[in-house]
Amino acid sequence: MRRRQGRSPLKLLLFDLDGTLLDRQRRVRSSSVAALQMAKGRGLRVSIATGRPPASAAAYAELLAPNAPLIHFNGAMVRDFGSGEVLFHRRLARDIALRAIEAGTSAGAHVNMYLDETLCIARRNETSRASELKDRMPHTVVGDLAEHLAAAPAGSEATKLLVIAAPERIPALAAQLRAVLPADIGLVNSEPEYLEVLPPGVNKGNAARALCAELGIDAADVAAVGDSFNDIELLEWAGLGVAMGNAPAEVAARADVVIGDNDSDAIGDFVRGLLAGE
Repeated sequence: MRRRQGRSPLKLLLFDLDGTLLDRQRRVRSSSVAALQMAKGRGLRVSIATGRPPASAAAYAELLAPNAPLIHFNGAMVRDFGSGEVLFHRRLARDIALRAIEAGTSAGAHVNMYLDETLCIARRNETSRASELKDRMPHTVVGDLAEHLAAAPAGSEATKLLVIAAPERIPALAAQLRAVLPADIGLVNSEPEYLEVLPPGVNKGNAARALCAELGIDAADVAAVGDSFNDIELLEWAGLGVAMGNAPAEVAARADVVIGDNDSDAIGDFVRGLLAGE
């Protein structure tokens, strides 16, 4: 794991949303907003690294006004919030996505398919309603997901798949998917009931590396804050990896620092401490 050397100033702060900047009611604490504004006022870049697509993260981006491009879809897309310019966008090969859809649906799980940036579902049910409430974006009912994807025009592909099931079912689902997918396809348990299927090489750490290459920022000058398994590569890559107090032990062990949980003023306190040189 990279550690920051010396006291050179940080240049970029990257924050996960769910479980990190967002409290249990999916709200950003006012202390976090104020601290991030202060950081931008001191010349730091501030942005978001989330599993959410642009439409789902938009309300939070409006509030936080990031001054660097955002990482979406757990690293499958880097996009500038102000201009809408997409720096890069990775997608699943169609045959791989079809294989994953078949495995997930045959196991009785609910599957969200992000076709480019449109969230497609087979039918509405209790799971889709909860997902729609959390995602803050419309879910488009398309019927059979595999048939819909197979009929999509060339170049319109799934950015990621989200397999949703009870937390106790996720390990078995992961094993079933892993058995039918290539080894380089990403499978990440981003929330207790979520299993994400990602294109090869896609994670928040690799996306941050690409973003910082564009910005001319070294990893040593980046602080990243997260709470879940989809944040591990980011926390390990950043010069300063920070885990929330609500992070699982396996995630916290990969970080340089562990702060308070997402229902506290931990992020505001952490950022103010950085700015004060603590």
